Amino acid sequence: MWRDSVEAISREKASEVAQDRLRQAEASNGEHSAEVERLRAELDKLTEDHGSEVAKLKSGFEQVQGDKDRELDRRQRDIDQYSAEIGRPRDEMTRMSEEYRTELGQVQSTVEDKDRQLEQRKSDIDQVEGVLTTTREQLRQAHEDRQRYGAEIERLRSALAKSSEGYSSAMNKRRRPQIRIRGGKEPYQLHAAQMS
Repeated sequence: MWRDSVEAISREKASEVAQDRLRQAEASNGEHSAEVERLRAELDKLTEDHGSEVAKLKSGFEQVQGDKDRELDRRQRDIDQYSAEIGRPRDEMTRMSEEYRTELGQVQSTVEDKDRQLEQRKSDIDQVEGVLTTTREQLRQAHEDRQRYGAEIERLRSALAKSSEGYSSAMNKRRRPQIRIRGGKEPYQLHAAQMS
């Protein structure tokens, strides 16, 4: 095609040269009418050939342009189809991303609720541990008091037992009457059982 274009340009230049030669011939010698007619016929032939070549080149260009347009249309359809195929996964990905964000928000809210419940349970446990510590201290104090009071009670019981024993001994001595028997050297003591 480029070769044809070069030939057409060459013919166009040849036509211009022929025109110049014709003008020169007419200007220099009006007697050479036959040469002028020959040159004019040659010019007409060159002009006709040039027009035919231009028409052929134009037809070829239009054909190439049509092929390119059809190729561009086909590629545009391919691009549109590819965009549609890509768009569906993109829409699906967007939908899944939104669902994931929603589920993530719900999970985060649940975790926050669990954290609050855990903090409340920790607070309750701290209170219970405080009560248990107080109760343990009270039990320890009660145990110490019990031991101290038990020792005191044992001491009092021992003292009471000793006092009771002394009191009983004293009472027994006071109640035993002395009977002197004739011919005896020591008085004979009768127990209360014997006196009854």
